[in-house]
Amino acid sequence: MTFHSMVVTSSTKTTEENYIMQVYVVIGGYDYEGCDFSSLKLFDCKSAAEEYRNHLQDQWGYDYVHLQLESVNLASKVAH
Repeated sequence: MTFHSMVVTSSTKTTEENYIMQVYVVIGGYDYEGCDFSSLKLFDCKSAAEEYRNHLQDQWGYDYVHLQLESVNLASKVAH
């Protein structure tokens, strides 16, 4: 589900746009070293996230791989 909101502030003449979307987060890690952020990827498609999770488990030898659904808020300010 994707939400979009737009706020216009006339005093600063800046438009702020916020996009809130849900993404699948996949990251691998090692028991004693923690998460390997170089493996971190975000997906909008669950099957693609599961495929990447399996790739990390099979090809990279991580001790664990997390896959979870998270909400992400993307904000942008555009000056006028």
